[in-house]
Amino acid sequence: MKKEEKSILFLVKILVFLIPFSLLLVCPNYFCPFNLFFPYITGKAIYFRILVEIAFAGVLILILKNLNLLPSKREILFWSSVLLVVAMLLLIPFSYRPYLSFWGNAERMEGWWGLLHFFMWFWVLYIV
Repeated sequence: MKKEEKSILFLVKILVFLIPFSLLLVCPNYFCPFNLFFPYITGKAIYFRILVEIAFAGVLILILKNLNLLPSKREILFWSSVLLVVAMLLLIPFSYRPYLSFWGNAERMEGWWGLLHFFMWFWVLYIV
């Protein structure tokens, strides 16, 4: 591994370590500059999603630089999770409320968009 790849991997590992601390985060009115309808849930969701997206982008950069990090075709757990996310995306138009099935509720991380972030976190943990 090159020095650049090692530094990206170190950043991803730090983010993976910080993600579980989203459970401790509370964003009440005196702490956040904006008024949140659900201050004990929204801060956690935003923190979690931002860190997962940054970590996933770092892992994608590592995979593009070194294709050996991509899981092999024999790793059933990883590829079945990818298949589950794609299947759920294809089934959204047939749901009772397609808009809510895709986006969900921003405060509670429901819907496919929230599920995608949980799977992105799983994929980052699996690859790292």
